[in-house]
Amino acid sequence: MDTMRFWAGFSKAGNKAIRLTLEIVCVMFFLLGGYTLWHTWMIYSSAFDKTGIEDYHPTPGQKGMNLSELQAINPDIIGWIQIDGTHIDYPLLQGSDNMEYLNTDIYGNYALHGCIYLDSADSPDLSDEYNIIYGHHMDNGGMFGDIAKYKDKSYFDQHLTGTIWLADETYHLDIVALMKEDAYDDTFTGPKRTISDKTAFASDMKTRAVYSQNYVPAADDRYAALITCDSAFTNGRNVLVTRMTPMGAESGEEHYLGN
Repeated sequence: MDTMRFWAGFSKAGNKAIRLTLEIVCVMFFLLGGYTLWHTWMIYSSAFDKTGIEDYHPTPGQKGMNLSELQAINPDIIGWIQIDGTHIDYPLLQGSDNMEYLNTDIYGNYALHGCIYLDSADSPDLSDEYNIIYGHHMDNGGMFGDIAKYKDKSYFDQHLTGTIWLADETYHLDIVALMKEDAYDDTFTGPKRTISDKTAFASDMKTRAVYSQNYVPAADDRYAALITCDSAFTNGRNVLVTRMTPMGAESGEEHYLGN
């Protein structure tokens, strides 16, 4: 009888221990899940954090910008880029290579969202004929996340302008095409100091585009291509091509842009 009571008590104690263990495990999973959600939220929200730099945002119509304050924070800041009506509104940097700001913020701290940065092979004054600017795709629209929205025709048609401010020049941007490209095909994903045939280049761009504007190139045209990952397929890149016009320059009929 005593033996039966012993084993009954042992079994009851064992059940309590199992229940307690399960409860502890459940609490740990709950806490871990909460931490994961908090950490993810922090990563995505930090992509919008402009604390300490918002006062240096250039104004519309401003010729160039004073970079001294921003370059005191980070000398690699070369300007500012903004696409009207989107979340793309950030300092523009250029590192010694294309890995430097992939996961580093403007303060030099590790950050998954990285920075918006010009290809290290490009001229920092954007004087090349085809300039590459990189940014991460963030699902909440941070960094270059809003480029994915250009896959919707109505969004494309309603968000066709932007600005790049540099130290000595301001460029008006006209979005001319959105393309889905392979990262290993550098036709539109690699920088180019010169484009030998602008007409052929523009024709190829329109043929490959998801959406584009009717665009007749001029000999002096220059481009800035905004590139980010396309999560829909491996090595996929969304490439938003913009035509750069120096502030105050007149656009002739040869630059006609329309749907």
